[in-house]
Amino acid sequence: MKKLLKAPELYLGIVLVLCAIFTVWSEPNVSNVRLIAGGIEKEVSLPISEDIPDNRIFYVKMDVADLRFPGYSFHVIPDDCLERLSVNGKKVSLDSVRNRCDYTNGFFLDSKKLPAAVNGKLSMDFALKDNGGPGGLSVEVYQNGFLWRLFQVFFALDFFALAFLMLRRYRVPVPFVMLILIATLCHIIYTETTSYTTRTHDVDGHVGYIEYIADNHRIPENDACWSCYHPPVYYTMMA
Repeated sequence: MKKLLKAPELYLGIVLVLCAIFTVWSEPNVSNVRLIAGGIEKEVSLPISEDIPDNRIFYVKMDVADLRFPGYSFHVIPDDCLERLSVNGKKVSLDSVRNRCDYTNGFFLDSKKLPAAVNGKLSMDFALKDNGGPGGLSVEVYQNGFLWRLFQVFFALDFFALAFLMLRRYRVPVPFVMLILIATLCHIIYTETTSYTTRTHDVDGHVGYIEYIADNHRIPENDACWSCYHPPVYYTMMA
């Protein structure tokens, strides 16, 4: 017991768990997502992909809460074009926003260009136009303020220090330890900076399967979507 209490890995592990809990607690929360099309309003999940008549305007409303740190951005992918945006009832100028009709890569909106959050909350209203095919919207929230970046650096240093000590305790040679840590770092950076829509194959169909289970609380029929014939275990876990 005394040897365990003297081991730095114990304390690094405790700090790592606390950092993980803090990360989950501080994650922005998108909720109450509603789609309004053809005068009909319904609750949906992000990302949205719905059958919208061509050249029609449709609307998406959502609430974003738990913005605990200053400095964040939104990755918006409209399908097909973002026409107007209001945040907390105030119109947001889109004159400087490029790629408002880029349904592949979308664009980023920085919090500095948006009305301030009220008690860590934003109410966002999107007006979009469908130019053909399914219409929809994807929105992801990223925290990028100084305090959040500082916390991420601390989290990473703790993780790599713990991994290094544990690997060395099992007498893994230092070159191999460094190789493992560098590979892990590259994987983390790639995951944090790359959207799930990048370098994927038929992602919309798989997301649609997950959304169906999340919205209807049951497994769809095989012909409900093109991927719905797949075994449901993975999709149920993701939902």
